[in-house]
Amino acid sequence: MPSAAFNPDTGIPSLSGKVILITGGTAGLGAETARQLASGAYYLAIYSSTHPRSRTIARETHSHLHSFGSFRSLARSTS
Repeated sequence: MPSAAFNPDTGIPSLSGKVILITGGTAGLGAETARQLASGAYYLAIYSSTHPRSRTIARETHSHLHSFGSFRSLARSTS
């Protein structure tokens, strides 16, 4: 019988070169997900409606802070 335990090292397909969009990325699970993904070989886009927290998570993940318009451009380019 296969093991029911999840192993994140083998259970997640490669995300290299992909764009990962995290909504609600400045608090709770979204923020922790952003922190965990920050060192990967992909593009991380974090969306939040709370500007002060956005600055904090951008610093923590070594990301750049952009406007909502940049997310519109991202959405158009990926759809």
